[in-house]
Amino acid sequence: MIGTLFQRFALLSLSGSMVLLPLLLFAGLIQRRYRAQSCAVLWLLLAVRLLLPVQVPLELLRPAVTLPMPEYTAIMLPQTPSESAPAAPASATPSVGAKPPAAEKAPTRSAAERLGTVWLLGAAVFLLGQGAACRLTRRRLMRGAREDAEDRACVERLRRELGVKGNTAVWRTAWAATPLTLGLLRPVILLPEEALPAEHLELVLRHELLHIRRGDLWYKALLLAVNAVHWFNTLVWWMAREAGRNLEYCCDDAVVRGRDADFRRRYGEVLLHAAGGGGPVLCTRFGDSGTRLKGRLMNLFQTKRTGAAMVCVVLAGAVLAGGLVACESAGAAGSGDPAASAAPPAPTETARAGKDLVLENVVLLHLENSEIYVPVNSMEPDVMSADTMGEVLVDRKLTDGTEVVCYWMPDSEYTKYWAIRQGDSLLRFCVEDSAYQAGYSIEEFQNVLGKNGFRIEAPRGAAYQAYDYYYIDTNGVPRLLADCANWVEERDSNGDGEKELLYFYDGGALPYYYFRQGDVIYKADIESLWQNRFPDFQLGAKAPPFEWADRGLTVYFSKKMENSSVEPELQKAYLDFTAETIEAWLEKDASEIGCQWPVPENYQISALSGSRVHPVTGEKRGHSGVDIAAPEGTSVLAALGGVVSASGFDAVYGNYVELTHENGLSTLYAQLNAREVEEGDTVGQGQVIGTVGSTGQSTGAHLHLEFRVDGEAVDPLAYYPERNFEFP
Repeated sequence: MIGTLFQRFALLSLSGSMVLLPLLLFAGLIQRRYRAQSCAVLWLLLAVRLLLPVQVPLELLRPAVTLPMPEYTAIMLPQTPSESAPAAPASATPSVGAKPPAAEKAPTRSAAERLGTVWLLGAAVFLLGQGAACRLTRRRLMRGAREDAEDRACVERLRRELGVKGNTAVWRTAWAATPLTLGLLRPVILLPEEALPAEHLELVLRHELLHIRRGDLWYKALLLAVNAVHWFNTLVWWMAREAGRNLEYCCDDAVVRGRDADFRRRYGEVLLHAAGGGGPVLCTRFGDSGTRLKGRLMNLFQTKRTGAAMVCVVLAGAVLAGGLVACESAGAAGSGDPAASAAPPAPTETARAGKDLVLENVVLLHLENSEIYVPVNSMEPDVMSADTMGEVLVDRKLTDGTEVVCYWMPDSEYTKYWAIRQGDSLLRFCVEDSAYQAGYSIEEFQNVLGKNGFRIEAPRGAAYQAYDYYYIDTNGVPRLLADCANWVEERDSNGDGEKELLYFYDGGALPYYYFRQGDVIYKADIESLWQNRFPDFQLGAKAPPFEWADRGLTVYFSKKMENSSVEPELQKAYLDFTAETIEAWLEKDASEIGCQWPVPENYQISALSGSRVHPVTGEKRGHSGVDIAAPEGTSVLAALGGVVSASGFDAVYGNYVELTHENGLSTLYAQLNAREVEEGDTVGQGQVIGTVGSTGQSTGAHLHLEFRVDGEAVDPLAYYPERNFEFP
């Protein structure tokens, strides 16, 4: 999101600079030839344009200025053979015992995202600095300020004459070198301490009240916002300075409009008398010095043109410049509909040769949508007398002296309680309601999900052996940390320094995974994650003990069979846990199992491949891919593992990512809101490569997906034959 916004403003800044540079170079000439009010309108329109990063969908405007991106180069890394097996050929599946370096690479933020963060920080620092400077200067100027009855009476008279709404305060201060006005909501006119002749006072106050009536302080606030957004562009700083200077010309013109040369001369003498400067950025200053004062004095006696034509020409130039500037990579198309524009070049032989870098057998199961675990207690803790305790089933004193006990309720054949013995009382925290008399135990645990505590084991069904993890809170009350069943393992699975919980239910076919992020515990249903990725395959029953290989936990899966009498073929996979994902390493290529649907749970096809009427241009032409409707910000996953052959921005495709796979296949993902990978990166199947957006020529949030074989577009839906799509 930040990267996309920065890209848009960077392009806007570039196109705006094409207009600003000649205007600023000839600002003096323009100021002498055209009225100040026309110049004020011109600077205002340019400032508003620089705050609106809106693309101009003009199909006839092909990119005239290109921001080149580095050419793609595939680097061949030698594959280290396993000590226990001979080296495999380049086309073989990577060995189980050795993980390619690419799989260990953590997802990185794109260059645009990093630059976007720097850009936002720069804007924040600029605004905070300017705000602090304004506040400090205002406090200094108002120190010892006083009201003068004559000044007040003159302001009220002129305010009614000029039609200025609201009350306007006027103060005398020893810290003001020249008359000035402060305050957006409650403007204040500050005058120097020295007395002014009555005629001078009226002209000064008339000038400042005209600033207030015109809303010039809000004008300056807009310029400040533009300066903050484009703080990296010196031309925008220059524009803000020229536009602020022009406001004084506008008020000078308003004061002397319709007056004779003698009045203009007297007004010029007032300007000379009030010569000076200084003040915060959000203020208007009556006095000037040097060349600025000279320009204002000359302006009083010059006859100028209206400048309406000049404003129209410059505004049209700004719009055209915005359409002409585009940032594109060497492999991106330039204009028109995605099908009609020049398609990204077919993968080069160099890119195809990097087969060792294509991780076709790695699938990422994302944990980002895992549910927050909410413990469900069998009872609310209560305190009972130890005299109510019946036969004890299990009793254990922990290393910290806490005594945990499980006992029968007297005269009951089913009810049992877990409690902490506290002298003559029992703090009960869990109840069992079953006839089982064996299978109960108590064990301590350390550093599980960030807690130390104890685990109780209890039979709760014919094939249900429960393992409940408890910790003692600050009030000494046991709290449920996690509930597991059947086969449980405490293990630092993701390398964060604390143990996570992994357990299998239903004979080992249903794995669950507890993990912690911050102070929140999540419970991931690995079977559901697998089904979302491979809807036609299921995890197969494989009874523990747990099998751990160098690559991760061993699991087995098979294709769903309509005929239950047919025994499915079990295939092996290895689950490697990270903080954000579960890497599923398949012994069989993922391409043989199926392609990852790039936007899981979003199957509405808003535009099919083939001929269509383009929603932006209104022309009928070919559509080389499919459009998938999805909410903005939805993660976009790689259909297959491969190498990023292009990652950039195009006027039509918007933000896009192209991946090169084996056998001449490539996939392209366009109209993205943000890109998460860069050119040359190696990605696994199912890895997040971007987010859904509406960049480029687009009318709403969607993913534009293309599949190409040897550079020729094919129907992407042919790779997903068993999905239930919603068609337009």
